[in-house]
Amino acid sequence: MGSICTVLALLFLVVSSLAQGTEPALPVPRFEDVSKLAGLTVPHNSTPEKRYILESMSGGVGFIDCDNDGKLDIITVNGSSVDRYRQGGDLMITLYRQQSDLKFREITQEAGLTRKGWGMGVAVADFDNDGWQDIYVTGYGGNVLYRNLGNCKFEDVTEKAGLRVGGFSTGAAWGDFDRDGYVDLFVPRYVYVDSNKLPVFGSDDKTCKFRGIPVQCGPWGLPGESDFLFRNRGDGTFEDVSKKAGVDDPNHYFGMQGIWADYDNDGWPDLYVADDAGPNYLYHNKHDGTFEDVGLLVKGGVPYRQPVLLFRNHRDRTFEDVTALSGLDKLPLESRRGAAFGDVNNDGKIDILILNVGQPPTLLINRTAGTGHAALFKLIGTKSNKAAVGARVTVKSGELMQFDEVRGGGSYLSQNDLRLHFGFGQRSIMDTVEVSWPSGKKDVIQDLATDFIYTIVEGEGVKKKEPFASNTPASLSSNKPGLAK
Repeated sequence: MGSICTVLALLFLVVSSLAQGTEPALPVPRFEDVSKLAGLTVPHNSTPEKRYILESMSGGVGFIDCDNDGKLDIITVNGSSVDRYRQGGDLMITLYRQQSDLKFREITQEAGLTRKGWGMGVAVADFDNDGWQDIYVTGYGGNVLYRNLGNCKFEDVTEKAGLRVGGFSTGAAWGDFDRDGYVDLFVPRYVYVDSNKLPVFGSDDKTCKFRGIPVQCGPWGLPGESDFLFRNRGDGTFEDVSKKAGVDDPNHYFGMQGIWADYDNDGWPDLYVADDAGPNYLYHNKHDGTFEDVGLLVKGGVPYRQPVLLFRNHRDRTFEDVTALSGLDKLPLESRRGAAFGDVNNDGKIDILILNVGQPPTLLINRTAGTGHAALFKLIGTKSNKAAVGARVTVKSGELMQFDEVRGGGSYLSQNDLRLHFGFGQRSIMDTVEVSWPSGKKDVIQDLATDFIYTIVEGEGVKKKEPFASNTPASLSSNKPGLAK
């Protein structure tokens, strides 16, 4: 199931970043695996046998700028095993701080990220609006909220916030569902299992065997668990409003990942919940603190170790498999789970971070030559939440129009770059950039040059403009950031 999420996430990357205008020739996509050179050496904890469902679901990866230096730092979820968990578990995440020249230093202990357990997923947002990105980690047996004290130093505030939860939590997602300026938190949960009374591998003909072959038990045959929605009170604590809001999942489906997005363009974030082996939920926000399920039905299953696939969008509703062309076919077969996307080296190209079960993560740097123009937007809320989770950016350049939203949690158990990336082909000017903030306010900025990283503050327009690391565009000498209105 996690491999499906990785492939779908790669497909989303191609759709969002390569859906550009007409170009004289399509560039050859190239990615370089720099994982070892970058210093990403801590392996994910798992077992080769995967005899229990707990051992096959973890884990996620994520991007965070924990020191506000404009460079992405990396989070990987560590996982565990039944034997290790019974002895106290493992550190739930590993944090790598980006240095220079794409080198990362592992700083988990000195950062204060010392909670042990069985990590599953990660989601990033600024829950207290102090200007520093915070981390929420889901897991089996309990979750953890780390408050960023500044410069990659964290404090465990889980119990104070009321977000320990318990059970088997999976892909959490931050979103300001009531638009009060503070991000709220949705936490789906998977199945109920007791780590001291686990169902025996291959023991049941219906739920622990596949075509006569013994397999791990579940999710069928195991009871599901309810989901949680926590409203941020704005004082460092959260209120459980799951049942009141109508998103607690009374059917106890096998929850995997939540995603906040305004699917009907009414200005309020809606909630999509991907469930395993059963119906999914699409909750429509009714603007009064409650939701209505208008969901879909999706099922599927795939083999365990798989290749990575990359598809190029031809902009005519067809796609081309460019896996071999990109060099991604050279990656070893792995059981992959979370995938996160972001511009790690600030060169205007989207890079990929992948969690490999039982192995160190994979960091793929985008080395594609001859790419078109692009832009990256970092948003800072004032009336809205500080990290601008839920904000939508709509960009127009000629006849080309694109939009994207800032999301705290996504892919599968993972966190993408909170900055929004847009590609423009041969176009070098953005005619209009419209930011729809969670507060309901809109900022419109005109005539922005591409090939820059823009910092936009709610109600104040562009406050910072930096060229991409590998580009020195002709417009660099003109530092007029555009006009907000």
